[in-house]
Amino acid sequence: MVTDGNDVCILWDYTTIVPSIPTIPVAAWLTIEAGKIKYFHLHFNPAAIVAAKERGEIAKALAGAKHE
Repeated sequence: MVTDGNDVCILWDYTTIVPSIPTIPVAAWLTIEAGKIKYFHLHFNPAAIVAAKERGEIAKALAGAKHE
């Protein structure tokens, strides 16, 4: 996490249930005013998700997750 005044940037690896996409790097940018989130923007590259969806991997992972 990095802060500059009211601006906050949080970086993390988002874990997915899709085997071909174990994690996706994510950055969130927030602006805090009066102790509340005034602005929130999420940044990530969706290319791996789009490709996995086109191959049917996301539907398969979601179907498998319903049985666990």
